[in-house]
Order: sequence, then structure tokens, then C-alpha cells
Amino acid sequence: PNITGLSHVLVASNTQCGGGIWLEQQSSEDACAHRCREHPTCQYFTYSPNYHNCYMENVTTDDCTPTGAYTDNNYNLYKLNDAVTYNPDIESRPGVHNINDTIKLQ
Repeated sequence: PNITGLSHVLVASNTQCGGGIWLEQQSSEDACAHRCREHPTCQYFTYSPNYHNCYMENVTTDDCTPTGAYTDNNYNLYKLNDAVTYNPDIESRPGVHNINDTIKLQ
């Protein structure tokens, strides 16, 4: 059986990337992750638990390349986790040690 895990991971607290696209207010970081996943190019997003604002970040790395990162105490930076399915057949192979080495979600 496959077991589904987290849809996103925290990259950095108190951080935003430059040039985000507003995805409206969302009730939670999980809801923000869902909105981000609706956009084919969204890999990273920021969410404010204080203001409930959700932004898709136009970046490709954890350090916010190419736009750059800046400190913002109201936002946290997250990355969509595309490899969140645990497959025991794959996990039991030698050399596979974490969930990111498994399979991609469809």
C-alpha cells in the first residue's frame, strides 16, 4: 500500500521571496498549499498565519533564486513536496533512505 504524507514542507520562518503572486486569503497553510498546487508552475509559497495571505513565489530554489529572499516576520516560506508517497517496494531498496527518494505524485 502507498501512504500519503505531507503536501508541503517549511523552508524558512519569517521569510518571503520577492515578486510573489497573491493567491488570496486562505484559512491555513494547508489551504494555501492547495491553492499553490492548482498552478502548474508553483513550487514555493509563502503564508501569513497572522493575515492569512497566501502568495505563490516565482522561485526555483530554497534560497529564492532568482528573486532573492528577505526577512518578513509575518510570513513563512514553504515548498510543495512532490515526493510525498511512501511506497514500501521502493523504500525497501538499498540506497533509498528518505521520502524524497520515492515516487512523484500524479
